[in-house]
Amino acid sequence: MYTVLAQTQNQSIPPSSCRTSATSCDLTQINCGEVFNVTVLADDGACNSSARVSTTLESAPCPPTMRPTSLNCSTNVALVSWVKDPDAVSVRVNATSVLGHTASCSSSANNCSLDALLCGQTYSVYGVAQGPQCESAPSAPFSIDTAPCTPAKVSANYSCGTSTELSWTESLGRDSFYVLAQTNGHSDSCSTVQTHCSINSLRCGSLYNVSVESISGHCNSSHAARTQLQTAPCSPKNVTVRLQCLNNTAVVSWEGSPGAVGYNVTAVGHDGDIKHSTVTGTSCQLPNMHCGQTYDIVITPFSQTCNGFPTAPYTFNAGSCPASDVQASLQCNGNVGLVRWTAARNAENYIAVATGKDGHTHTCTSSGTNCTFSDLHCGEDYTVTVSTVERGCQSQPTTPVNLRSAICPPSNLAGYTNCATDDIRITWDPSQGSGVTYFLFIHQVDGLNSTFNTTQTSYVLTGLHCGMSFIVQAAAQDSTCTSPYGSPTQIYTAPCPPSSLTAAASCGTNRVTISWLNGTGAHSYTASVVGNNGPTVSCTSNTTSCSVKVECGHTYTATVVSTVGLCNSTTNNSIQFKSADCLPSNVIAQVGCNSDMLAVHWDTSANNADSYTALAIGTDGTRLSCSTSSTTCTIQNLRCGQTYSIAVTTSNVNCGVIEGSDYQIETAPCQPQSPAVQLQCSTNIATVTWDNNGADQFDVVTALNFTGGATVCNSTDRSCTFAQLRCGESYSLSVVGFNGNCTSEPSESFNLNTAPCMPTYVVATTDCSTSITTVSWDSARGASSYTVYAVSTWGSNSTCTNTDTTCSFPDLDCGQNYTITVTAEDDNCVSLTSAPITVTTDPCPQSDLQVTLDCSTDSALISWTPGRGTLIYNASAKGFDVNHQVSCSTPGSACNVTNLHCGSRYQVSVRGEGLICPSQSDDWIALKTAPCPPTQVSIRSSCDSDTVSVSWKTSQGSVSYMAVADNSEGHRVTCNTSDLACDITGLQCGQTYQIYVSGVDGDCIGSRSEVHILETAPCVPQNVQTILECQSTVLNVTWQQKGQARRYHTTVRSSDGQVLGCDSNTTFCQVPNILCGLTYSVTVVAYSQTCNSSQSSVQHVTSAPCPPDAIFAVLDCDLNTVSVSWDSSVDGVLYIAQAFYSNNNNDYYMCNTTETSCDITVTCGMDYNVSVVPLRDGCTGENSPVQYITAAPCIPLMLDVEMDCLSDSAWLTWEESAGAELYIATATDSDGFEYQCNSTEGQCTVEQLQCGRFYNFSVTASNSQCDSPMSSTLQTETGKRLRL
Repeated sequence: MYTVLAQTQNQSIPPSSCRTSATSCDLTQINCGEVFNVTVLADDGACNSSARVSTTLESAPCPPTMRPTSLNCSTNVALVSWVKDPDAVSVRVNATSVLGHTASCSSSANNCSLDALLCGQTYSVYGVAQGPQCESAPSAPFSIDTAPCTPAKVSANYSCGTSTELSWTESLGRDSFYVLAQTNGHSDSCSTVQTHCSINSLRCGSLYNVSVESISGHCNSSHAARTQLQTAPCSPKNVTVRLQCLNNTAVVSWEGSPGAVGYNVTAVGHDGDIKHSTVTGTSCQLPNMHCGQTYDIVITPFSQTCNGFPTAPYTFNAGSCPASDVQASLQCNGNVGLVRWTAARNAENYIAVATGKDGHTHTCTSSGTNCTFSDLHCGEDYTVTVSTVERGCQSQPTTPVNLRSAICPPSNLAGYTNCATDDIRITWDPSQGSGVTYFLFIHQVDGLNSTFNTTQTSYVLTGLHCGMSFIVQAAAQDSTCTSPYGSPTQIYTAPCPPSSLTAAASCGTNRVTISWLNGTGAHSYTASVVGNNGPTVSCTSNTTSCSVKVECGHTYTATVVSTVGLCNSTTNNSIQFKSADCLPSNVIAQVGCNSDMLAVHWDTSANNADSYTALAIGTDGTRLSCSTSSTTCTIQNLRCGQTYSIAVTTSNVNCGVIEGSDYQIETAPCQPQSPAVQLQCSTNIATVTWDNNGADQFDVVTALNFTGGATVCNSTDRSCTFAQLRCGESYSLSVVGFNGNCTSEPSESFNLNTAPCMPTYVVATTDCSTSITTVSWDSARGASSYTVYAVSTWGSNSTCTNTDTTCSFPDLDCGQNYTITVTAEDDNCVSLTSAPITVTTDPCPQSDLQVTLDCSTDSALISWTPGRGTLIYNASAKGFDVNHQVSCSTPGSACNVTNLHCGSRYQVSVRGEGLICPSQSDDWIALKTAPCPPTQVSIRSSCDSDTVSVSWKTSQGSVSYMAVADNSEGHRVTCNTSDLACDITGLQCGQTYQIYVSGVDGDCIGSRSEVHILETAPCVPQNVQTILECQSTVLNVTWQQKGQARRYHTTVRSSDGQVLGCDSNTTFCQVPNILCGLTYSVTVVAYSQTCNSSQSSVQHVTSAPCPPDAIFAVLDCDLNTVSVSWDSSVDGVLYIAQAFYSNNNNDYYMCNTTETSCDITVTCGMDYNVSVVPLRDGCTGENSPVQYITAAPCIPLMLDVEMDCLSDSAWLTWEESAGAELYIATATDSDGFEYQCNSTEGQCTVEQLQCGRFYNFSVTASNSQCDSPMSSTLQTETGKRLRL
C-alpha cells in the first residue's frame, strides 16, 4: 500500500493524505493558496518505507475576499475591489444580471471597474483568482443594483387649470419616481411609486420645465426625463372700460397676459343682451350696447392650446337711454316753450332741442326733468327732441313731438296818407293760419290813444286834419295766443302850411334869409324865391329859416311849403322883398408874405359914388378898413394866420353892417411860439406842442438827427406826434407854419434824446467751482449805464448795475432757474427790457442720506432729501469686503439698488447732476446686507403628525434662522433657532406647504432657501351624509372636506357583515348593491399622495324593508274574504296586503298588520292580484310575489219566468253576473221537490213541471271555486203567466 502525505510548513494547517495500492491517488480537502510538501510512503502492513520520494505542490489560489462595491450612479460604473492575495496573479470579476446581461473585468491589482453595466439591473457578481496554474473557486456572490433607468415619454394631461396629470413609461430598477415642475419663482413636486402623479399648484401663464427622475434606495437615475408645460394664460389685470359716445360703445382695455395669443371679451347685460369680441391685442370695442343697461364684462385670454383664467366681472354701465314721455307745451306770455319728460336711468343732464322748419334750432339744458325755450321764433312749427347726457356722451334723441310757437305780430305795418283828404289807410301782411283777429293800437302824438280790431288786413282813419301824427302798433290773435304788439310805425296827415313869412337881404354876400313860423306837422320846408327877371331859386330846411343867393338890386317873391312824407302843405302865403343894393365889382386884394398890409382894387361904382370904403372882416371877428375916393386903398395892421372877407362899399349905399363877402384872402402864417416836447420812454413816441397866437394854420415839425436825417410831421391843431423815432438818438426840432403861398419864420429850435436801445445778445454762464454767475451783452446805443435783473422761479431776485457790458452775481441761490434781463439807462429814460434768458445755478447738495434694506429681495432703498436744481441722482453701493458695486439712477428722491450680495457690507453714497453742474456732497453711510439663504435644506415628516423637522447648513451673515411653512390659503407657521435644525409645529391637515429657511440678523430676514413642497395628511372628512332612496339599491354618500385630498374611499358595512365600498376624487360617491332589510354603517377616509386621514365618524342608514319571500292567499267563498298569510315578520315593519283588480291596478282592497296574516274582503266576481308590501319609517319596500285569486261569482238578478203550459216547462231569464262560469236555475214546489236546469248564459228552461202547482224559481252562479248565494225567488203557478 502507498500513503501520500501533503504537509505545509504552517503547523496550523492540518496535513492531507490519501492511500492506494495503485500508483496514484487524489488528495482532497487541501487548503487553497498553500505550498504543500508531498511525500509517498510504502508499507506492507508491517513496516513503512522511508520517505525517500518527495515533491512540492502549490494549490489553487483561494477565492478572492471581495470588499464593498462603489457604484457611480451617473455612469453606472461599479468599482469592484478585493483583498490583495499574493498567491493570485490576477482576479477576474464576472457580473450577470437577472435579465442575462454579463460584464466582466480583471486586474492584477486589488480592484477593477465594471463599466458596461446596464441601468436598472441587479447583477450577481463574483470574483475568481488566477494562480500560476489554476483558478480559484468563485468568491461568494454579491449583488450590485445599478442606478434606475431614466423614465421615457413624459406626457402631461393638462386641462388648462392649476393642476396637471403627468405620466411616463416604466423604468427598470426604480423604487419610486420624483417629479419636479419648475418655472421662474415657483416649483412644485410629487413623489410616487406609480407611473403617474399630479401637480396641483401650477401658476397661470408660466412655462414649466418638468423633469421625472427614477429613485432607488441608493441612486437616482443618471438623467431625468424632461418635457415642458405651458400653463393657461393668467387673467388680464388692470381692466378698464370707458364709454365711447359713437354707437354707445364700450372701449375695454387691459394689461396683456403672458402666453396669450388672443382674448375673448364677453359683455352680458342684465337684460340678457350679449356682446362678444375676440382680439389679439389688449383692447377692443363693443359697439351698440343697450342704452341704460348694466353689463358684466369678462375677459378670457387664450393660448394656442388653452382657454386662460377669466377676469372677475367688470361692471359697466352703458350710455343712458333717451328720456321718455316727452311733452311740449307753449306759454303764450313771452312765447316760451316748456318741455317735460320722464327721467332716464343714470342720466347726468338733458339737452332739449327745438328745430324749426328752416333748420334753425333752439336749445335748453337741464339736470332735472324739464326746461324752457325762451327765444322761440314766433309763428314757427317746431319739432322737439330730448337727449340725455352721461359721461360726456349724448344719447339718441327721443321721438320728435310738435310744438307751435305763439303767433307773430303782423308784419310790414304801413300807413298811406291821402294828402288831399288827410285820410290814412293802415295796412299789414296777413298772419299764418285762419281765424286771425288783428288789433291796432293808435297813439296820437300829443293826443289820445285808441284801439281797433278787425279780421281784415287794413284799416282807414278818417276825419283827420292837417298836422296830425300817430304811432301805430298791430297785434294778431289766433285760437291759441295773442301776439305782443309789433314794432311801432309813425304815420302823418299832410302838414299845415307855415305862417308869418319874413325876408332879410345882406350886402356883400347878396344872400336873402327867409324866415317863418312852424307849420304843424311839418318835417321840412322848401322856400322858393322868384325874381321879376324870371329865375327861381329855392332852399330847403328843417328849421324855420333858410337863405338863397340872389342878384342885387331886384324885387323877389318868396313862398314856403311844409312837407312831411309824401305830402306837402297848401301854398297859401307868400312875401315880396327887394334884394340888397349893388356894391363895386371886380374887387381884388393883394397881401405880402412878410407884410401886415393888404392892397385892395375895384371897379368904379355905377352910381357915381363920392367915396369908397374897403373892409377886411377877419375870421376872429376883427374888422379893418380903409377909405378913399379912388378905386384902391391899403388896409394895415392885418393879423398873421387869419382869413379875411373883403368888401367895398360906397357912400351912397345904405347896407348897414356888412358881415362878410364871398371874396376872401389869407394872411401869412404866424411864427410858432413856445415849442415843447414830451417823450414816452417805453415807446420812443415824442409829442411836440407850440402856440400860434390864436391863428388856425398848417404847421410842419422837423426832427433832424446827428447825421442829418430828417423826420417830419404835420398838424393844424398846434401839436404833432413822432411815432417812429429811433432809440438812442439825439434830435434837433423846429416848427414852421405854412399856407398856400407863404411860410412863417421857424420856431426856436430845441433838442430831444430818445430812450436808449434795448441791450442784445445777453449771455449768462455759471462757474461750477465758484458758483458765480456772470452776465454779458452787447452795448446799447444811447446808454450811459446798465442794470441786470435776476429773478428766480422761487421769487428771489437780485440786481447788478454797471457802466460796462458785463456783470457778476456771486450770491445767487443754488439750484434755481433764474430769468436774466438787462436794461440800458440814460439821464431820463430806461430802455426796453432785453429778451429774457434762463440760467441755472449750481444744484444744492442733497441731505439726510438714508438706506432701507429689503432683506427678502437683497435690495435696498436709498433715499435722501433732494437739493434744488438736481436733475438726476446716481446712487451707488460699493462693497467693503466684496469686489462688487451696484447703482441706480432717478430724478426723484429715492431709488432701489438690487442684486446686493448677501451677508456683505457696502458703502452707500449719492451724487447729483444739475443741468450744468454736479451737486456737492461727500456724505456716505454703511449698509449691512441680509443673511445669505441657508443651503442643503432637508425636511422630515410623518403622516400622523402636525410637525415637520427642517435642517440646513449654515449661511453667511446669519445670526439665527427662521424656518417657514406657508400654504396657499395664507396659513403660516414658523420656528426660530440659532441652531441648524428646528421643528415646525401646528401644520394644518390637507394642505400643501412650501417649506423654506431664511437667515436672520436682528430684524432682517434674508431671502428664502430652496423651497420644499410638503403635503400634509388629509383632514378627516366631515358631515358625512347618506342618501338612500326608498327601494333604491344605490347608496349616495356625500361629505365635506377641509383642505386638499387627492382621492377618497368610502366603506359601507352591512348588519350581516358584508363590506362594500367606492372610490372617488370628489366629495361624493355611489355604493351599489344595497340589499333590503339591512342597516349599513358608512365611513369615509381621505387620501393624499402619501398619507391618508383617520376614518370619519360613522353614519348609519337602513335600507328598505324586505317583502315576504312567499305569500298564501285563501278565499272564503261564503264571505268573499281573502285570507293572506306569509312565513315571518320583522319588528317595526308594517305589512300591507293588497288585492288589485287584475285589469286595473288603481283600484284595490287592502289590510295591514305587523304579524304574518290579515284578511281582505273583496268584491264578488272579480279576478285579483294579491301581494304584500312592507313599510317602515315611511319607506315602502318592494312587492312580494303575486298570488292570483278569483272571488266568488256575484248573485244573478232574476229577470223573468215564462210558463209553457203545453209542455209544463218554465223559461227563466236573468241578468248575467260577474265572475260566473255556470248558472243553475232551480224550481222548488210546495212539497220541496226541486227541478233544475243549467246554462252558461242568462237563460234556461226547467222542464217536467206539474201543472197547477206553485213554484219558487231562483238562480245560483258558480265558478271553479265557489257558488254564489241564491238569487231572489220568483213564485208562479203553472198554467199562468206571471211577469216581474
